Amino acid sequence: SAFAELQTRALLIAQTEAVLSSQITGTITQVNVDLGQRFKQGDILIKFDCEVQKATREKIRATLNAAVITVKSYQKLKELGSTSQLEYAQAQAEEQKARAELKEITAQIKKCNIHAPFSGRVVDRTVDAFETVTQGSELIEIIDDSSLVVDLLVPSNWVSWLEKNLEFDIRISETGETV
Repeated sequence: SAFAELQTRALLIAQTEAVLSSQITGTITQVNVDLGQRFKQGDILIKFDCEVQKATREKIRATLNAAVITVKSYQKLKELGSTSQLEYAQAQAEEQKARAELKEITAQIKKCNIHAPFSGRVVDRTVDAFETVTQGSELIEIIDDSSLVVDLLVPSNWVSWLEKNLEFDIRISETGETV
């Protein structure tokens, strides 16, 4: 073909990419992936030390259990006419408060593990185990390399003959592979 010898530069771009940041301030205990490594959606990429949050959750659970028992006691006393509506309402409020605190700490604990939002490959990693990071710190950059887009940089005089669905070969300079 007349175009067989034409050459230009091409850039392969992942359609899906993400820079994952820390949602909490804390110390990293594990980094489970390295640069270039593959992972699957849902895999734990990075783990944080959350022992304090887990202990807090147990304390809140105990507080909630006590609040539930108190509400039941006040319910029986109310039925017998031995307590006021105010005391019963206060006991209910304490139970609701403990339930809300439990939801809050559970949400915080979920942030202790950074899960892969999609399957792909690590393209950059800025942290290691035992480092302490603040909320919002960039940790890892990932891409989904299962579907790539080719961005061609062509001279303007090619526009006259370029058309949709035109087949061409790309030689990947890093690997020498032709696709």
